Amino acid sequence: MVAGLPRIVRDRLRAEFGSEGFELQGRGREGGVAVYRLTAWRLVPYGTGDLAHVLLPVPVPAVVRATRTQVLGVDVQEADASAIRAARAFARDLFARGAVAGVPAAGIRPAAQPPARPTHALERRRDGSRVLRRRGVAAR
Repeated sequence: MVAGLPRIVRDRLRAEFGSEGFELQGRGREGGVAVYRLTAWRLVPYGTGDLAHVLLPVPVPAVVRATRTQVLGVDVQEADASAIRAARAFARDLFARGAVAGVPAAGIRPAAQPPARPTHALERRRDGSRVLRRRGVAAR
């Protein structure tokens, strides 16, 4: 969550995005209404093989308009096809290199050497779904 946002805005964003969170990119005013520009994450399925059920966070722009007492609107763009393709390609490379904790390296030849330790993990959510999450970086 983002510190510095009014509670009414944080609560609405929590309802909209759940635990996926968001990052504040900017804020301003338009005609007496506060406008918050954020990056939020939508979850899309990996979509192939044994890991088809894994969800990948894809960044999407969001705009929230609010007064001091009410959220007037939350406009969120859907993830575009190129962003989804890029997220899937990135995940495919992570799986192939063995960079995801608990997932054996895939049978395809990765573009790079495996990391010294896993950089990502599959986080299980309350609903049972699994989301790919970054856990750190691999220093060489």
